[in-house]
Amino acid sequence: MPIASTDTDPDALRALAERALKRLRAASPQAAEQLSDPDGEAAQRCRQVAIASDFAIDTLVRQPERLVALLVDPDAGPVPPPVLDLDASEQWPALLRRYRAAESARLVWRDVLGLDDVDATLAGSTALAERCLELGLAALEAEMAQRHGVVRDGAGGAQRLVVFGLGKLGGAELNFSSDVDLVYAYPSADDAGEGRAMFDLDESSPRGELDLRILVDGVEGHDAGVVGAAGEGGGQQQEGAQEAEHGPAEFRGY
Repeated sequence: MPIASTDTDPDALRALAERALKRLRAASPQAAEQLSDPDGEAAQRCRQVAIASDFAIDTLVRQPERLVALLVDPDAGPVPPPVLDLDASEQWPALLRRYRAAESARLVWRDVLGLDDVDATLAGSTALAERCLELGLAALEAEMAQRHGVVRDGAGGAQRLVVFGLGKLGGAELNFSSDVDLVYAYPSADDAGEGRAMFDLDESSPRGELDLRILVDGVEGHDAGVVGAAGEGGGQQQEGAQEAEHGPAEFRGY
């Protein structure tokens, strides 16, 4: 997470904190009311966060409803995840980015104010990445089914994309500067000898490619690889993740 300042001069840090406080007050009338007392606890908390993270201040200015929620209740719970409407798929990336930023700012707030220890912060960052992946995967699966039908194996069973989270994500130790290492797989290579997975729709139906970029659009960075059946290529990739304490995290469509 970007650090607001590496300057240790007290006057410089005080000036930085006051500039941030001025921006926060201007974000909304409700925020201005909560921060009206310059010596109050709410103002002091915001100064602490300002010294630690430009990112958190920028996010709270852009999303003043989240700022007000934290000012009213410093121990406020997780931000509600967005609803990814099938009829507005062009909005999905922005919604996921906005959600990730808001929840990340909340985690920074909790870390700086001592509400969470290191383990809780790592767990929160990991859970956020998992939720973004799950939201994106579920939305893409529904869109894929609507446009092209359900992908099926040779026996007619539905096949769902499998996403393995490796490295720190797989080990539930994701921090704010971590990349997200993902491997995409599918459960079975059995396709009845056709050389491709079967769809519910007939042969004249369009066969589009699933856009996987949405799955990683809500996280800081990614290194995505696509492998074959989870029992074959996916299994080989999975072995490399065993260095993580908890093994790879796995996400499927819901």
